[in-house]
Amino acid sequence: MISIPEKVKQLGSTNQEEAFRARMELRTAAERATNEADRKAIAEAFAKEFSARTELPPPKDKKNKGKRETRLTHPPEIRQRVALFLDTVGGDGEVPPLAAALNDLEFREAARMALDRIPTQSATTSLIAALDGVGPEFLTGVIGSLAKRPGNEVAAALRKTAGENPDVRVRVAAIEALAFFPDAVNDQVMASAAKSGPPRHRDRVQRARLHLAETLAKAGDKKAAEEIYRSIAASDASKAQKKAAELGMKQVG
Repeated sequence: MISIPEKVKQLGSTNQEEAFRARMELRTAAERATNEADRKAIAEAFAKEFSARTELPPPKDKKNKGKRETRLTHPPEIRQRVALFLDTVGGDGEVPPLAAALNDLEFREAARMALDRIPTQSATTSLIAALDGVGPEFLTGVIGSLAKRPGNEVAAALRKTAGENPDVRVRVAAIEALAFFPDAVNDQVMASAAKSGPPRHRDRVQRARLHLAETLAKAGDKKAAEEIYRSIAASDASKAQKKAAELGMKQVG
């Protein structure tokens, strides 16, 4: 196996060819870790480099003599690349440093992308916690990651975001994600959102309700699907959406 620390260091080389070669070798090493032992070893090595710290020289002034301080070993751009390598080999053991990075504005998107590819409960829990963060672009990314993860706790977190987040873009993104979860209770926050806000966002909410009804029908809850279709047909939704709702009622009726 290649030396992960050595290749990670080379990512910062001023020699572009060397940096590119190191990046390719690291990516290949991650992709070839087909058995659990190799995956775990490479993932641990990447996580170690992501969190690595270097001790600074001791202060020269007498007041702070003996005080030991550290700094992150690798610069931001290298840590971001290392985080993205973890999207291939990361597991539960690598979630803690990535979860911590979700609170760092400089690294949180790379950490989110890595957690997105780690299919474990601890990764899901970390992504749910990230919904308390700031920034609509980042939060919509977190919502997109959670939309692919089934579970009642995910749906509950999305409903909370859809109903309480102060940014309408984030609320609508959460509503659109809820359409993938076959639970009729999701329509409560959706129906409420469809009654207020900018017209374009209300339109997106009604489309999400149509999607939720379809999801429920496929899951076997045709009664709940019909109720949503009926509600849309009687609302101030667009003509096209009302027509789609009427067609939906016929299909589930």
